[in-house]
Amino acid sequence: MKTILSLFASMVLAAVGASAGVLVSFDNPSLTGSPGQTLIFTATLFNNGASTVFLNSDSLNLAGNSFTVTDQFFTTVPISLNAGMSVTGIELFDVHLNSPFTDPFGPYLGSYALLGGADGNAQDPLGQASFTVTAAAPATTPEPASAVLFATVVGALLARRLKVRPTRAPAGKT
Repeated sequence: MKTILSLFASMVLAAVGASAGVLVSFDNPSLTGSPGQTLIFTATLFNNGASTVFLNSDSLNLAGNSFTVTDQFFTTVPISLNAGMSVTGIELFDVHLNSPFTDPFGPYLGSYALLGGADGNAQDPLGQASFTVTAAAPATTPEPASAVLFATVVGALLARRLKVRPTRAPAGKT
């Protein structure tokens, strides 16, 4: 019985050790933007497993309704990643803050999961990371002070009134 338990424990440990894993590390996991802006999320992907893994797809979730997310997975992520290899500066997705922004301003949490495995059809979870999008109110342009505005208008009217008019010759004399 002891031999069977030892054999079973060895198989479990071997399976755990053989599982592929990819560390997903955002270059900046927390970005801030205002309505009309697009935020670009880039990351480093590191295969900490003992064998090559295929990167087949991803899954992305972001709370809130005022965002348009563009997944860049199929245009920027490599097909596979060899054991011990990493790629940096990979653009995973973009988040556009819609204008008008109908959600309350503030932070919104999101999660990113990388899927793949031993072949091009695998959809096993390989790695995941969390991120935050903070929606900030757009900067407003201050209106000029009332006194300055009033002085400008009065000055323009006086300048027009005092403008030198061309003199006309009296009627009948040329």
